[in-house]
Amino acid sequence: MLEDTNTSKRILKTIAKALVLISKDGTCLESETDYDFWFLQEKYLKGNNINVFLPTRIKSDFIDQFNQVIENHENTIWNFDFSNDNRTYSFMCSMFPYDDNVLCQLTDITNQHKTLRKSPQMIQRVRNIQRLTQINLWSFNTWEDTFSFSGPLLNTVLKNGQNNSIDTFKKNILSKDLPIFNKFVDTLRQNELSKGIVIRLRTENDILHLHIFVFHKKNTKRGIEYEGFTQNVSDAYRNAYNINALTLAIDRVDEGIFATDEKGFLVFANEYYRNLHHIAQESNLNKYRLFDLYYNNGLSSQWEEHFNNTLSKGSDHFIINYSSPLNQSQLLSFEINQFVVKNEIGKKNIWYFSHNITNQLKYKSTFKTFTNVLNSTLDNLPTSLVIKEVDHNFCYFYRNKESFNRQKNINIDENAIGKTDFDYYSKEVAEKSKEEDLEIVKTGKPLMKIVEDKDKNGNLLILDKRKFIIKGDQYSSPLLVIIEWDITKHELMKRELKKAKEEAEKADKLKSAFLANMSHEIRTPLNAIMGFSQIISETDNKEDRKKYFKIIDTNNKHLLNLINDILDISKIDAGFIDFKEEDVDLNQLCQNVYDSFRLSIPNDIEYYCECPQKTIIIKSDFKRLLQVYTNMVSNALKFTKRGSVHMGYKKKDDCIEFYVTDTGIGISSENLEHVFDRFQKFNSSNPGAGLGTSISKTIIEKLGGTISVKSKLDKGSTFIFTLPLPKTQ
Repeated sequence: MLEDTNTSKRILKTIAKALVLISKDGTCLESETDYDFWFLQEKYLKGNNINVFLPTRIKSDFIDQFNQVIENHENTIWNFDFSNDNRTYSFMCSMFPYDDNVLCQLTDITNQHKTLRKSPQMIQRVRNIQRLTQINLWSFNTWEDTFSFSGPLLNTVLKNGQNNSIDTFKKNILSKDLPIFNKFVDTLRQNELSKGIVIRLRTENDILHLHIFVFHKKNTKRGIEYEGFTQNVSDAYRNAYNINALTLAIDRVDEGIFATDEKGFLVFANEYYRNLHHIAQESNLNKYRLFDLYYNNGLSSQWEEHFNNTLSKGSDHFIINYSSPLNQSQLLSFEINQFVVKNEIGKKNIWYFSHNITNQLKYKSTFKTFTNVLNSTLDNLPTSLVIKEVDHNFCYFYRNKESFNRQKNINIDENAIGKTDFDYYSKEVAEKSKEEDLEIVKTGKPLMKIVEDKDKNGNLLILDKRKFIIKGDQYSSPLLVIIEWDITKHELMKRELKKAKEEAEKADKLKSAFLANMSHEIRTPLNAIMGFSQIISETDNKEDRKKYFKIIDTNNKHLLNLINDILDISKIDAGFIDFKEEDVDLNQLCQNVYDSFRLSIPNDIEYYCECPQKTIIIKSDFKRLLQVYTNMVSNALKFTKRGSVHMGYKKKDDCIEFYVTDTGIGISSENLEHVFDRFQKFNSSNPGAGLGTSISKTIIEKLGGTISVKSKLDKGSTFIFTLPLPKTQ
């Protein structure tokens, strides 16, 4: 039906009495009018500039409205009166942008205006509208330079319904807004329509924002009269201020806040997000699609997936990593929270809160690396570290690997964190440990002590144990730190050094005693030798001379033995004692020792030698063995006054065992362990330096054997030394 031209024209006539399509330069392109006014007839309008035909009364208003449509590309509506044939018509002129042209629609509202003027009820309604919308009508004439107005808004500032001078009105305007108002008034005085302005007006209790509009201009013989209205837009400006403040605050936030429509196009983005993606402040956000902003990072599909998930479920949360648009080598990490918001008509927007967690993840990674380094360091130290939380019943907060490995018969592993001593140790041990812990917490004094324990293999473990408190704060419990250093080697070395020091001090004392003793021991035979040598020279009696020669010979041998012992012990200390390996016939060795003492044995002593019938030959040092064996037999004879002394050897398992047994005075139990120590003499009445047994022990050990003694006081002694037997034998 609309395709029919006549039908379209009929419909247009029901809507408006005149339709005129005007180009932006003012030329009438098309017109359809039902009026016979000369300036609206099609034969005059079409193809001509409409400004030529407009009545002067309405020309300036028409041009102002026309330019507003062209410049702002928006609709305008204004009213004007026109007189013809003594009749006044009222028109509503509506202008609409139509491509690059303006479509002008004239509607006759003469009857409506008449009805409005005649209807008190309608007037009251208008007043109510004025009151609710806080609108005041005003008029201004240039010949008196006065304002008059009606309405409820300005009663507290100006006299309602009366003329007020411009200066009176200006007194209530804020000084910063006076230039705006002055320019507005000057424009009116110059016979030009001014666009609306917003000024701030001071009242007794508040500051009002007033929007001042001009809607009618009338030329009179005396001058120009303008009519318009003011509207209180304070709430709108306060809301706008609050919105601007909120927007400013959002722009200052160091994280991205943005929103998209249901197709993914941006509808809002704060300054942080704009800067991050190079979006200029004046750019139209609607041309940016969210997924395309991450195209270079290959994340477009991932964003789209989360976008669709949010649309279906209402919200989503995820973490995303991508290269910075400003620096491709810099990796950024963001935690995204997004959710759907519907407006009052059901239209959906998706809002996004993008929190930059790059530094947080860096710190977390750095802290994790530091923790791993610290744990690896502590786990590889020979130190046990245990940390307990004081406010949580001394449960384990941390244990390093060494603290797990050191426990014997207790299976403690990483699952121990959060447990206590009572979960692993006996009740007695756990309670003792807790008492110790409580005392440290109570006094605040650290504990330091040396303890001995056994490791998992039963070996001695000496620990330097320390406990101390690390204070907590309002968010954390105080910590009890327990550190145990393994000082076994250090302590044993310390003990050995102490023992060596004591032995050195003892040896020094013994050497001093030895020197004092040697001075006596050496002088004794020397005095005898010198004395009897002189007597021999003065005696002619053969028997006496023979007896004196024997005494001199005995003292010579004693002196020689002393000197040999001193030389041997000196060689041992200097490390110069040497050994000569040769075939040693053990029967011959024993016979030589036996024969050296056989002729000097007293009649009260039974002296004999026990050897196997078949001799045994070994590789050893004959001279050194003879020295040891002779020393042992000599000592036995020296301390035996009656009874027996017998010697010998026998094969025993994989060694040869030599022995000398006597029934002499024996050795007490407290002296028995010191028999082989240097300078030990348990009977000072017998000659000697106390070096023989010590030298013998050293020689036997150098030959790979062992030496020992068994003895009871007044019962006798048995000295035994062994030599390893070659495997072939």
